[in-house]
Amino acid sequence: MTLQHQPPTSPAEEYKGILNITLDGKPVKTSIPAWARCTYNLIETTYEGSKLTIGYDNDYYRRSGVRWYGQMIPGPANQKSGFRFLLDVQSGRPVNPLSPSRAGIIEDAAYDRLLTFVDDEIFRFICDPTNKAKLQPKFIDACYALDKNRAKTELPYFTARPIPPLDNTNSFEDYSTEGAGDSAIFAYAEAPLLLRDRVNLVIKDKRNPCDYGLRSFVPLLTNPHELENGDEARLQIAELYWKPGRNSRSPWFYQTGEFGLSFDSAQPPATWEKVTVEPVFTFNDTSCGDIDYVDFTVGTSKPIDFLQNEVWVAFSPSDDIDANSYETQEDGFRESAESLIRTLLGRCVPRDFRLYDLEQFIKQDEAVAQVTYRYKRGTVKKDGTLRDQLRNTTGITLLTSTGREIRLKFY
Repeated sequence: MTLQHQPPTSPAEEYKGILNITLDGKPVKTSIPAWARCTYNLIETTYEGSKLTIGYDNDYYRRSGVRWYGQMIPGPANQKSGFRFLLDVQSGRPVNPLSPSRAGIIEDAAYDRLLTFVDDEIFRFICDPTNKAKLQPKFIDACYALDKNRAKTELPYFTARPIPPLDNTNSFEDYSTEGAGDSAIFAYAEAPLLLRDRVNLVIKDKRNPCDYGLRSFVPLLTNPHELENGDEARLQIAELYWKPGRNSRSPWFYQTGEFGLSFDSAQPPATWEKVTVEPVFTFNDTSCGDIDYVDFTVGTSKPIDFLQNEVWVAFSPSDDIDANSYETQEDGFRESAESLIRTLLGRCVPRDFRLYDLEQFIKQDEAVAQVTYRYKRGTVKKDGTLRDQLRNTTGITLLTSTGREIRLKFY
């Protein structure tokens, strides 16, 4: 007989080291099936006379299992921690397979003793200082998924994620996830600056907790991190307070003011420092199409720059079935920002203006007839040529179909 198609997991795949199997004189694969193998093998020990391998692999198809005298028996699928084990039984009866098919392991007292042994071995391995170089943050996080209370009590390490500064943020999704960085392992005695991911806004001596904006303050801080998994009772975790200066431009703009850190949630900072970067800001509410729905407080001397760039951290398009398209929501958000720019600057348009921008300044029964660029004095010589290669435009003059001239600045 010739085997035409060997299935992904064949019966022969489980007998490595027990049987040598051939088909038509050719060796048949007898290694452990892929679902029972781990990317990271951490512990090799014995349990009641049987070899026990414990590892980590959080891929959804990986399973713990028992090789029962050559037959692979998968364990329960509800192991969420990422730790996996393989018990290789070739003598004795450390666990009890289902009879007669051996399709699973009976979850009885014998199985519970095995799980307890596995858990003990995992915590022993993680806590052993000689294994520190082998550890990865996901192993620590998996211990918390396995037994949170035990992890908080026994582990000498915790995990934390760096809080990144703002960078190329085009939406609230980018603000929340982009460049968040990888978790790292820290000993409790070597903790970095840990912060809660919020800002306490202080205006007129009233404290207002704000959900978003901490990333705008990161350049003022030294290596700030957010706790991922650890025992808060063994750590000092600060909250950032921001006290803006006086209100400079409506509706949200203030002088940058002062900030401070408090390690006591019931007390404001003992000392305050000047905010030396800009913009800094806070908000709680996002919007899918109009910045008027966002409760910004912004510390900056350049509100127009903020409205062209950082304002997008609050753009959160709706994916409801009845919502407008992403592009329509994006256009609405941009138009509301540009409307506020015009309120602050007067008659103005962006340098890369569109016809829509010009139509905001003409009457309903008019059309745009002509657009003439205005240049900085001295840019153009008497003969019409440029004095240098720089085209220093300052704005445009719009001529309507009714003959009206409208002067518009650039921003």
